[in-house]
Amino acid sequence: MQTSKFINLFTRRTFYLFSLLCLVTIALHSCKATRTVPKGKHLLESAELKNVPGGLESDELKKVIRQKPNRRLLAVWRFYLNVYNFGSLFKDNRVTRWLKYTVGEEPVLVDPILTEKSREQLEAYLHSKGFFEAKVQDTTIYSRKKAYVTYNLDHGAPSRIDNITFNIKDTFLLTLARLDSVRSLMKPGDIYDQEKLDLQRDQLTTLFKHNGYYNFFKDYIYFEADTLNRKNKVALTLGIRQAKGIDSLTGEMIEKDHPKFIINKIRVKMSRGMENEEFKDSVTYSGVTFLFNNTMKVLPSVLRSKIFIEENEVYNIGDAEDTYRKLNGLKVFRFINIQFDPETNDLPYNELNCTITLSTAPRQSFSLEPRGTQSEVALGIEGNLSYQNRNAFRGAEQILIRLKGSIEAQKLLAKDESNGLVDQVVPFNTIEIGPELTFNVPRFMLPFKIKRQSRIANPLTSFTAAYNFQKRTDYTRTILNFTFGYNWNETIYKKHQITVADLNLVKVFRSPAFERYLLNTGDLLIRNSYKDQLIPSTRYSYTFNDQGKEGRKNYTYFRANIEVAGNLMAALNGVLPYTRDEEDKLRFLNIRFAQYVRTDYDYRRYLNLNYFSNLVIRGAVGIGKPYGNSGASMPFVRSFYAGGSSDIRAWRIRELGPGSLPDSMRGRIEQTGDVKITGNVEYRFDIYKYLKAALFYDVGNIWLLKEDPNRPGGKFEVNRFYKELAMGAGLGLRFDFSFFIIRIDTGVPLHDPAYDLGNRVRVLKLQPRDVVLNLGIGYPF
Repeated sequence: MQTSKFINLFTRRTFYLFSLLCLVTIALHSCKATRTVPKGKHLLESAELKNVPGGLESDELKKVIRQKPNRRLLAVWRFYLNVYNFGSLFKDNRVTRWLKYTVGEEPVLVDPILTEKSREQLEAYLHSKGFFEAKVQDTTIYSRKKAYVTYNLDHGAPSRIDNITFNIKDTFLLTLARLDSVRSLMKPGDIYDQEKLDLQRDQLTTLFKHNGYYNFFKDYIYFEADTLNRKNKVALTLGIRQAKGIDSLTGEMIEKDHPKFIINKIRVKMSRGMENEEFKDSVTYSGVTFLFNNTMKVLPSVLRSKIFIEENEVYNIGDAEDTYRKLNGLKVFRFINIQFDPETNDLPYNELNCTITLSTAPRQSFSLEPRGTQSEVALGIEGNLSYQNRNAFRGAEQILIRLKGSIEAQKLLAKDESNGLVDQVVPFNTIEIGPELTFNVPRFMLPFKIKRQSRIANPLTSFTAAYNFQKRTDYTRTILNFTFGYNWNETIYKKHQITVADLNLVKVFRSPAFERYLLNTGDLLIRNSYKDQLIPSTRYSYTFNDQGKEGRKNYTYFRANIEVAGNLMAALNGVLPYTRDEEDKLRFLNIRFAQYVRTDYDYRRYLNLNYFSNLVIRGAVGIGKPYGNSGASMPFVRSFYAGGSSDIRAWRIRELGPGSLPDSMRGRIEQTGDVKITGNVEYRFDIYKYLKAALFYDVGNIWLLKEDPNRPGGKFEVNRFYKELAMGAGLGLRFDFSFFIIRIDTGVPLHDPAYDLGNRVRVLKLQPRDVVLNLGIGYPF
């Protein structure tokens, strides 16, 4: 099949699919909202709040409303109601019932009883927020078959905390409560807030459990609010009830101070998961007794370094939580249980015996993982045959040996003399195979000892060796890779990675046709990209990700990388046996080594709008500067590219840029650049349990740092780069099976810098060939 026919067929089908999606969207949107509303009933069009007090969130108030209008996408489109109405147009069958009741949403009909309950709930909520005199009135306006409900909040002035007193008989708890008042959630002058008081109870309970009070519970804490003869003021009393116990002399129930506990004995049981298991062997290491049978599967020294519970120290729930997290981080246990058994007595401190039960997971495993793939340049099928040892030398070291094989469909770049095809896509024309060995040690392997280490650091030393053989029509490439580095956590949300050494040896065996093609381009930068290269680099990465942070529905992801290559090898000139090539560049073992500095940044903000939709905003920039032994060109594998399913989706991968390079010159070869600026906005929403959709808008491009006569318009210029930003938009579907996500994105270019300046806006000039269909694995960002 010739290239032009293939491309025409592909783009035609893509255009038809995109057109069909647009028509379905229009059809759904045009369905009259009230067409299925019964006679005499009214569709709840809106439920609005008026006169919301300052400092309160409207969204939080709306959560207590018992009856809400049908869900809307982008606050306008009642997609789910439209689907229900669309399904009602057809004869009742399994498909229409699925559309109506599974994907769609029945019209919400206004109910006066639920409106009254909502009014009462709103009043109760305002009272809990300190507006004790608040009254809520509801008004319903009927127009044709729609109803508009308004809740008017007559809230008045809020009541503020006048003073806070304590009613705590236990002197130890009283001292702790007073010391904690500095970080109290409620202070004199603050508006009374029942929710904050409840959080304050949680905070105090945690504080007490960090200070020896093992069996203290939240219910012991109470607050009393006195508003009698106080205009908009509250006298707040924080009280703690005494513990109850049996008097040893009289046998009567009495009140007493809450008991404090210290740690007595610590035992670790290496269990095999059997009931009433007995242990024949034991060893004591650094104050901890380890019980086991035959041999300890994990060295006591390794386990002890992860246990922060200490003998004769006051009980601290934080020590138990850190111990659990550290032991779980070793990834060798399938079951971890930390149990405390109290021994109460009449002493000021009672005792706790701690038992940690560990059940190891199978030490060795084999797995076969077939899957679809999307690499930087292709789609394909991949299979991994893996062997894993989770505890290689009884120190929780992990060895992973993987044999990777794949077949991919990639674009041909060179002319095949036998059939005269150029830029043809041949299904599965690339074969890739290679072994990989990874060795991870759960600690820092350093020539010196670190005296103090954060409990959440979770350090990891990693070694990797890999060989990759890639065979395609244009060339055969082999890559030999060695890496060595460290990973650790600064906090729960901040992570660091230093790759001390990353050595890549790339050898390329070009076909005669591809060799001629590279010569005919006349582009030295492109030719150097497909030469043998040695890339010795050092890299640092910082990642911030606060996803899952308590009390936060929105989260941020940020990643920064900086990489430096070739400086050490350049400094060894005169020490190592280098030779020079025709461009007077140094070669080691007859291979030129790369020298550059590269940095990139990726910022993402995830906004959960509601339970069925969210908005993701992303911005990314990067720059790579070749120098010294690299000359003017970055290594191909370290250059930036634009386009593709995780980038600017209205262009295919590596077919956008650099800069305003004319479209007629782009298709000749995969385009790369030294500078990249990208931005994306994606609105994601649910359609069905496993089916989700997204509307997206992408903007960005790549540029060169130096003028290249073979790629005119490719250089980055401050006074014009913003005019060369490519813009695209589209619609995507996501088949989300949790463990595996298939993504289909259909995009169209809105602004194409390949055209003349006055002709770059393409909205009204779109043709079938302009529609791009991208297939992806996983979410784009």
